Amino acid sequence: MDEAKSRRMEHEAEMGVGYAKSRRLFVALLPDESARDELVATQRALLPHFDHGRLTSRENLHLTLAFLGKLDASHEERALAAMRFAAHDAHVGKICLELGDIGCFEKRRGSIVWRGLRGESEPGGASIPETQPGHERLLLLRGVLGAQLLREGVIDEPLHHFSPHMTLARGCRLRKEEREAGMDAFLAQANEQLAAHEVATARSGAARMRVGAMSLMWSHHPDGGALTYTEVARVSL
Repeated sequence: MDEAKSRRMEHEAEMGVGYAKSRRLFVALLPDESARDELVATQRALLPHFDHGRLTSRENLHLTLAFLGKLDASHEERALAAMRFAAHDAHVGKICLELGDIGCFEKRRGSIVWRGLRGESEPGGASIPETQPGHERLLLLRGVLGAQLLREGVIDEPLHHFSPHMTLARGCRLRKEEREAGMDAFLAQANEQLAAHEVATARSGAARMRVGAMSLMWSHHPDGGALTYTEVARVSL
């Protein structure tokens, strides 16, 4: 039995009896528990300012590297092959990032509020200098991953512009009392308060997010319930 077929059989066995013929998948970096704590704290600080909004659950917090769409078992294995190639070829090692400012994407029915990233260096990369910022390592990893996903036929076109962020809430609308000033003014104030909190707690820089693996995630609604992101495979960096 060749290695590719063996890996595919092992992967399908890991998925269990409930393995669907096709699944809605994406590649992501998952925050560690410390970073999740920080993101949840940010959500709690923001929530009182909205009269509407759906918070991302703690378990669903993630940073998307590539959305893949619905894949059958064969293309899912190709996606995993692309992830393994990128992890080996990019040589980025473990990536250390800092949580950055709060921002949003404006939508007609409510804004998507997120928290971005700032780069932070950490030793471990073999092909790039150890002083290379974490943000640059992240961009390198995504670039190699995107090119390989294209070669493997998992995606039909190159990945679009990358603005790394983690969604905190969707469908957000400011309270009436704050709506007139607008979202830009609110975000500016929120980021000022975030910076002040870091100073008050004597923290050197923002909270760090250390990542040592890429995850293949399944977006689904178990038993018709709440949206759930389930990790179905992990590739170490």
